[in-house]
Amino acid sequence: MALILWTAIYVKHITDLLAWVDDTFGWDFEDNLSYYAPYAEFYPSRQTRLLEYWDEIGFPHEKPKQLWGTELLILGFMVDPNAMTITMSSEARSDLVKAIRIFAGVGNRWTLKEYQHLGGWINWSLNVYPLLRLGLSALYEKMAGKTESNRRIWTNKAVIRELLWIVEKLDVLEGARMLENEDWGLADADVVVYCDACPTG
Repeated sequence: MALILWTAIYVKHITDLLAWVDDTFGWDFEDNLSYYAPYAEFYPSRQTRLLEYWDEIGFPHEKPKQLWGTELLILGFMVDPNAMTITMSSEARSDLVKAIRIFAGVGNRWTLKEYQHLGGWINWSLNVYPLLRLGLSALYEKMAGKTESNRRIWTNKAVIRELLWIVEKLDVLEGARMLENEDWGLADADVVVYCDACPTG
């Protein structure tokens, strides 16, 4: 894919192409559209030129993957480059909240695999809600050192408290703003704790 992308940029002069794994993406001006006959659709001109180049070299592609617009669903997130925001769809957020509430029930015992699944799901949401990373401490601590995927683990008060905190914040946080992303500084802290680390472990 790297060689194909390189030739598209430097031989075919299709500018501003980027790639992530096997997906190619870029930008174009709103009114800069060209007709791509094989799909009987208008696409941004750079995208059309790339599709034509792929046809020329016999590189396979599919119409359903040729997405474009002012908002796109990318890896499950709504990306709006004009508003410079990344958000979760209300359905995705609702599904996550529901799963967390079920998991955080008092007296529950879940397998390590289920802990890992929920931790991964919440970790995925951190792309949009980076401030929620604090709510994973107890969950990861509970999994630490365990290797048997079907072993059941009690959900303790710390895990429940942190998971419900995540749910509470998911209801009010908007998502990530690409140019004005939030970060907590010392001025925002309720408590400041200083510590040191032993250089020998």
